[in-house]
Amino acid sequence: MSDPQESAVRVTKVLLRAEADPRVLQELEQFRRTLAVMFSDIQGSTAYFEKHGDAAGLFMVRHCNDTIRRQVEKYGGTLIKTIGDGTMATFPDAEAAIEASIDIQRAMAQSSKTVDSQLNQVALRIGIHYGTGIVSTNDVFGDVVNFASRVESLAKAGQIVVSEETFQQVR
Repeated sequence: MSDPQESAVRVTKVLLRAEADPRVLQELEQFRRTLAVMFSDIQGSTAYFEKHGDAAGLFMVRHCNDTIRRQVEKYGGTLIKTIGDGTMATFPDAEAAIEASIDIQRAMAQSSKTVDSQLNQVALRIGIHYGTGIVSTNDVFGDVVNFASRVESLAKAGQIVVSEETFQQVR
């Protein structure tokens, strides 16, 4: 596939044509890719906002997201979006996603000691799933996303949880 912007335009055109003829949706298969999807969520962010205020809470979320972005990019991933106090990122393979997640957790633990002792009130939950989805520009659609989100919801503060499919890729 070529330019990501061109990909988005092509996906949009297929979706518009499918309104008149649902059989056109088969064309979306050309945008299907196998990848690892990682979700993160800041555990304790609501309490942090309540205790320290909106400005401090916003700073904390930005600090966490910047930490995540750096590690995701270091391992060849793409930060797709931030969702309130959570993120969604993709990686070309499961190993890179796991290595990035480990470094994210290490960086968060380190920053809670050095940057701001108040950060020790928050911790990240991370979930990773490896599968196929429809990739368009800077977004991913399909069950791979839904499953990764469910895997993340199983994690406790400071944990990384991976799906069986992810584990099979790296064992």
